[in-house]
Amino acid sequence: PTSTLTPATSLAFLSTKDAVLDPSCMSHVAAATSSGASQTEVVNTLIKSYSNIPGEVALLAGWLKELQGNTAEHKSSVVGAVVESVQECLLESFTEDVAKGILNMDKTELVWINSMLKEEAWMKMLVRLRASHKDSALLTYFLTQMSKAGHHSLLHGQTDNFGVFHGLLGHMLSELAAARQGREEEARRARARKACLSAPRTFCYGKAQLERLLEDPETGDVARRRFKDLRDELDVATLTGDLGVDAEGSEGAGEADKRKATELSLYLSDLRKEAEGKKRRKTGEEHDDGLAALLYDVVRLRALDDPQDEAKLQKLNSVVSSAPEAGVARAKSEPMATITFLECMFDPKKRAKSADTFKACVSYVSKVTGSDAAALGDAARACEELEALVKFVPRMEGEGPEADVVRAAMRSWVAAAGIMIWSRRFTGGDFPEGTSYPTLVPGVLSLARLAAQTYPSECTAGAFDVVAQIFKQKPTLGGGKDGETGCTEKQNGAIKEQCLRFFLYVLPVYSRPALNFLTEQCDGAGNLDESLIRYFVSYFNKAFPGPFPRDFVEEFEKFVNNPRVVQALGKAGAGAVKVSRPNLVVKEGI
Repeated sequence: PTSTLTPATSLAFLSTKDAVLDPSCMSHVAAATSSGASQTEVVNTLIKSYSNIPGEVALLAGWLKELQGNTAEHKSSVVGAVVESVQECLLESFTEDVAKGILNMDKTELVWINSMLKEEAWMKMLVRLRASHKDSALLTYFLTQMSKAGHHSLLHGQTDNFGVFHGLLGHMLSELAAARQGREEEARRARARKACLSAPRTFCYGKAQLERLLEDPETGDVARRRFKDLRDELDVATLTGDLGVDAEGSEGAGEADKRKATELSLYLSDLRKEAEGKKRRKTGEEHDDGLAALLYDVVRLRALDDPQDEAKLQKLNSVVSSAPEAGVARAKSEPMATITFLECMFDPKKRAKSADTFKACVSYVSKVTGSDAAALGDAARACEELEALVKFVPRMEGEGPEADVVRAAMRSWVAAAGIMIWSRRFTGGDFPEGTSYPTLVPGVLSLARLAAQTYPSECTAGAFDVVAQIFKQKPTLGGGKDGETGCTEKQNGAIKEQCLRFFLYVLPVYSRPALNFLTEQCDGAGNLDESLIRYFVSYFNKAFPGPFPRDFVEEFEKFVNNPRVVQALGKAGAGAVKVSRPNLVVKEGI
């Protein structure tokens, strides 16, 4: 009844969505105007609240009925176009207020949710929405329900929600156990590896699950070997800093990956430090050699990108050198500390200032990694001497840093990894503008090829990062610093071609990151022009006649179908050599 309505409640009602369509609307209008509210205020309130969603839905339903036609194909295309348009609208207009409104709806009004979670197109849209609304409780609920329903293939990359990650990891490990030997196994292991390295808790949980499966007598021999390989790769990744190398993406260890590595190290270090303190308190053990605190300090300073305290580095090496086996194992559990010591040996900007600290770094890395101390020292000294040269060609025989660095790399994969640290830093910054750029870079690229060739499992990712960095560089052609002659167009072309030969070399073992990087370089202002595309494809045709595994063909087709690649391969004459499109024949079982 109108007598029970108040002006405040009536105005509040009139401001709700589509209040004008409610049968009681005029009663609320009367109550509001009778108590002093102006007609203009009431009308404006109704206009602002009007959305006519029911009318729009009815209109859309009418259009669909008229457009669908009689054939199933016609109906499918019309519905698909409508769904796509609605999804784009949702992606643009979704806000947290909208999400809260949905969460506050009555359960009887939410029957459409179950329908959405049965359609792949809608589930993909929800995953896309969640990528830009990480904190949305509604979207997190949707993804959790998708995981429970077993839609894991749509959830790759959604590792920040633990409930989703739990189901996703189980699905990935099942896929890994059942994969065909070869490229399919490698691709699925890389995908699981990436998911586990996405955050500290996923790393810890992934390692714990792998250890549980390795100890389970029900785990088959093939699955056990594959799970052990994945566990070992996780350990190597934390040592080399190779976090976030995306089996589906295009980049290696960039700034985001460095942050992930730092976050992971600090998280694990903090956990270990706390656990050791609890253990000492529980056992009544008072002795503390300071190893945990020293390791934590070294990792913390590296995380903050602050200079290291060389006295602490020497002390840490002294503690580890005199520690029993348990102490060395504790040092091994802090991979970022080991990387810090490697950087103090190889990184031109972080190199140890004193000879004593340098010796301590060599000793620490050698003891923790079990590598050849002489090879580490020789490699680091050779890299420093190479910086003074204007040209070098790596070689095995003879004297000088050009030979020393190669022989050291051949003796130890850790030395080769250190050389890649030096290569990445040495060729970064404004190095492309230096006059020695065109004469030094070929030697660095040769070292990267040597590291990847000699230690494919341990050094391919680091070598790839070095080569990718050089390929992306754009030196000023014909003019270096102080007006001196720099890199010529011919020299720059030769450097780019040498990079492409490296990518071809690692293609059998590192195809997805390599091809995705090259595809990225085809777009926009990328460095892969038409002549380089023809160069790469012509060498590919000679080196890889096929047939190929299906997953490799799917990856390579993304590259050759890029518009710039299609255009480059379609040219002939006028200085362009006709290059045929690769014959990507699939052979199952390889």
